[in-house]
Amino acid sequence: MIKMIGYVILSIVGLYLFFVLTNDIIQKVIKKKICAICAAVLLTWIMLLILKLLGYNIDILIIGILMGECVMGITFKLEKKMKNKFAIAMMKIIFVTLGTFLVYTLLRAI
Repeated sequence: MIKMIGYVILSIVGLYLFFVLTNDIIQKVIKKKICAICAAVLLTWIMLLILKLLGYNIDILIIGILMGECVMGITFKLEKKMKNKFAIAMMKIIFVTLGTFLVYTLLRAI
């Protein structure tokens, strides 16, 4: 499993560098600014999930960790767009608990 975490870290770093270096091009194509680290983590867990579903021996613990990072990243992105402290607090509670439930449910199914 140590080998697997090395590949995961390599994937995140490689994808992060790719998104940082191509950010201007990507932004022109999709008309939105993307977070390079968010995209790298997202694509990494999606690739791992696909490999797991194809029958490869992928530890779902690392998929769960990466999915949790995405839930928190999205929560922080949403928080920056909100002004009302009560709305922010409610959004955090709802999003984190719902995200936790969805990640758990998805991972239990595989």
